[in-house]
Amino acid sequence: MKKHFLLILIFLISTIIAQTQDWVNITVNAKIGVKFPSMPEINNANGWKLYTSTSDKYVIQVMYLRKPNYVESATEEVDLDKFYDTYIKGLLDSRGNPKLLYNKSISFDSQDGREISFERDYKGENGLDLVLVVKKIFFIDEVIYDFSIYNLSTRISTDISQKFFKSIRLIN
Repeated sequence: MKKHFLLILIFLISTIIAQTQDWVNITVNAKIGVKFPSMPEINNANGWKLYTSTSDKYVIQVMYLRKPNYVESATEEVDLDKFYDTYIKGLLDSRGNPKLLYNKSISFDSQDGREISFERDYKGENGLDLVLVVKKIFFIDEVIYDFSIYNLSTRISTDISQKFFKSIRLIN
């Protein structure tokens, strides 16, 4: 009995310690900061700057892309709803048209954005099956920001997702 109690106690303590570990503050660019559960890998792909932190249960990713110089419209002239609709349609098309669970308008520090969630069944490809994705997308000062969490396991804690999204901040 003491052996079982000790094992349960060790498990609970290790779980509490793992959940209370400090996350890493990252300054994505001069405008945005966010926390990651571990030091993210930083890459560039097709003009996008990507910050990625992975585990066996999730992938957390922040991407941003500055509006190309050849695009003439100023931020004030952009129809944000049309922009977000077009961006999300392209995103879903590029992912093989997964099942869109929701698409809703959100606000972050007076910035309008979108939050979407979709499911994609990889059918065993790359060792993945059904993946749930939640994204928050913002167009701020002519930069597209895409904050994502890919749930690779049904066992992922919603605390991780909430902590990640709540950590997004504008830097003044």
